[in-house]
Amino acid sequence: MSFRILIISLFLFSFSCKDSSDTTYIFSSLNANEFSSSISNENALVIDVRTDQEISKGYIKGATLIDFYSSNFNNKIQLLDKDMNIHIYCKSGGRSKKVAQLLVENGFKNIFNLDGGFDKWNSKGYPFVMPDQTLDSDEKNIENIINENYVDSIIKNNPTLVYISTKWCSPCRKMRPIVESLEIFLKNDINVIYIDADINPSLLSKFNSQSVPVLIFIENNIEQWRRKGVVSYDKLLNLINKEIL
Repeated sequence: MSFRILIISLFLFSFSCKDSSDTTYIFSSLNANEFSSSISNENALVIDVRTDQEISKGYIKGATLIDFYSSNFNNKIQLLDKDMNIHIYCKSGGRSKKVAQLLVENGFKNIFNLDGGFDKWNSKGYPFVMPDQTLDSDEKNIENIINENYVDSIIKNNPTLVYISTKWCSPCRKMRPIVESLEIFLKNDINVIYIDADINPSLLSKFNSQSVPVLIFIENNIEQWRRKGVVSYDKLLNLINKEIL
């Protein structure tokens, strides 16, 4: 009898983790070695959910920094790209497990938690970097509030590249200089609108954007294409040239 009860219990547990499409969504905990190998994948996004004080002692290179205790934490994680492999860590693993579960509940499917957190990563001798001024406050990356009427006037009359990003997003930091270089190179051919998703949340709805970074090319007031994540300079230039040449 006890064996039958065990089987029934396991069945009910499994069912509780499934959605209507009969797909089970869970997150995986990785040790430091497994985590290091996994984040080397091109589609990996690393999220550090520690406080600024904790990050001041070092963080994993390339990590997106979102303080678990910040008032807008939930809004920020909603901007993460659900198509990427999300790798999360905190100091010792407690907060990151809570975040992993929260992401599962919000429809993220590829989630990996660093078992033991940054403390374990550090104790095993894996590399990390120290924060610098450009990480915290690069003034040129701080956008202003943008009036929607202004955006409409630009995209109505000009070929326009709309770049939606945030200051805290690691892929955004990689993408920003690429967009700036293109803006200089194509200054006589297109306009570039930089939109900070944290400062201009209403424009996310206008452009139907659900993650950052995202690039949208508009011509004759019609969206021609969009790309999520980091896009190389050459690929982006080729995409734009096909529209304006």
